Amino acid sequence: MTVKYFMVALLLVGGLCGVFTIRVCKTFSSYYLNMIGQCTDNPNPDLTQAQIIKKWGFIAENLEITTEDGYKITVVRGYHPTKRGRSPVVFGHGIVSNGYTWIDRDKKSLPYILGNLGHEFWITNWRGTKPSRKHLNMSDTESSFWKFSFHEVAAYDLKAIMEKVYDTTNQKSIYIGMSMGTTISFIFASIYPSFADKTLSRIISLAPVAYLTDIPSILRYGVPYLDILEHFVSRNGQAFPSFEIPIQKYLCANTPHQYFLCNIVKGLVFGSNFDQLDPSTFPVTESLNYDSCSWNMIVHYSQIIKSNLFARYNYGKPGNIIRYGNKYPPLYPVENITIPVILFVGKNDYLSTKQNADRLYNKLNTRVRCGYYTVADTRWDHVDFIEATDVTTILYPIVLNVIKSNITDICTENV
Repeated sequence: MTVKYFMVALLLVGGLCGVFTIRVCKTFSSYYLNMIGQCTDNPNPDLTQAQIIKKWGFIAENLEITTEDGYKITVVRGYHPTKRGRSPVVFGHGIVSNGYTWIDRDKKSLPYILGNLGHEFWITNWRGTKPSRKHLNMSDTESSFWKFSFHEVAAYDLKAIMEKVYDTTNQKSIYIGMSMGTTISFIFASIYPSFADKTLSRIISLAPVAYLTDIPSILRYGVPYLDILEHFVSRNGQAFPSFEIPIQKYLCANTPHQYFLCNIVKGLVFGSNFDQLDPSTFPVTESLNYDSCSWNMIVHYSQIIKSNLFARYNYGKPGNIIRYGNKYPPLYPVENITIPVILFVGKNDYLSTKQNADRLYNKLNTRVRCGYYTVADTRWDHVDFIEATDVTTILYPIVLNVIKSNITDICTENV
């Protein structure tokens, strides 16, 4: 362990070097020592999501789904050419992210594992991400394009996607969400309980986010300064447009000492777990996983932090009366969810805390409380659910067991 932390210190003080290339190595030290056989070129940053899936030997197709409110959402469908027939799995990514989150780690990617087990998978790219920037009547350069929160993603994007998956496969799907992807599923299943029951068999939530009371994340302390922050990180209602460069790869994905420095900063937001940083995929995930979102998504989460309530967007009293017929936004009726829900929580997650996950789980109808798992690694943080080096041994075996098990048995065990 002492040697490991010595290497971390060495990398942190290393000099800036090199032009950006996606060269991945088995160890952090190999990036500097250029050991023969330890480093290879990774093509994923130059590939589309469908091309990455095809690289695995799978079939992949891009689908453009138009929502009821006119947004055109890109979804990538993938499946093994000979192993098929099991339940479809729909993946929902988090905020300031996109569908690459689920597939850019190749054999460590959950869709790759599930595809080899006979599941077809559908990778979502919510409105506002680079793959989903089209609308029937608006351009993404217009501020009106960005007037949406995760409520609209749940009410329109996920609804349209689930309808397409069900019509295509004639099967109920398993939904796996991470962070905001879980928020979206809770909203969807609570406002459309009958439709959700028709199209879904279970909801698996990695780092669930509904309540945000007393989170240790530094984001909590930025809430009073949102109006000031908006001028620096938002343009025309689009949050973090700088991720389109993407600036992230130049700041964090060039050399190992940059990875560690960026992780220190990200640790203030998500929690940190240096032992789970993955040298073999870190340059790729830093280059691909980050995307812009709407500023309203940021505002909506800040409202949840301030109010301690899982409620719809607050437009102010006059706006709320017009939209909701009440001075206050309505709460999401999570007690109406009829789909089995399984939660996975990290002990060092600064955004999805055990306290708030407990609160959500206890508000669900007892019939759908079908599993609550705390990851064994005591340092497991928010991004570890998709980027941890040991995700295939620590997390995925439990997730796979939940997927393959009879849902009635799981729910009975957790009553």
